[in-house]
Amino acid sequence: MLYTLSRPFLIIIFHRKYTLTRIISNFTTMILDRIKLAYGLQTDISLCKRLNIKQNTLSNWKTRDTIDLKIVLSSCEDLNYDWVMKGIGNIFSEHIPNTPNPKDIPKEHIITFIKDYWNKADDDERSWFKVQFMKSFPDYKEWLASNKLI
Repeated sequence: MLYTLSRPFLIIIFHRKYTLTRIISNFTTMILDRIKLAYGLQTDISLCKRLNIKQNTLSNWKTRDTIDLKIVLSSCEDLNYDWVMKGIGNIFSEHIPNTPNPKDIPKEHIITFIKDYWNKADDDERSWFKVQFMKSFPDYKEWLASNKLI
């Protein structure tokens, strides 16, 4: 015999001795869509790269409406937990773990890193980088316009 008790976003199914709980209403898809939005990702392939998972893992999560939060949250430490889970608050957390002192990083290292990243990046990763760069440096658009680059 199968009984279903409903609550918003949660269904509990009892079958003999076994209990199965499942989050519904595309909970997994909402989390994944928020991550794509935050990082400017346009495809599932780029999301898989960001989360360091295989495409079939992502497909299984979507099909089963389950998600490995340990993988997701460890790959997105700079995102606000409440925003990822519930869509509440700021997208990015106030504290970014292990952030070095800017004085410790020579500008040549930053320039070299950006060049290397750009050369290795695909279109989605470059799009993400542009979005993040503009968020971090609002004056960038003005600089582009003043130098007649846009």
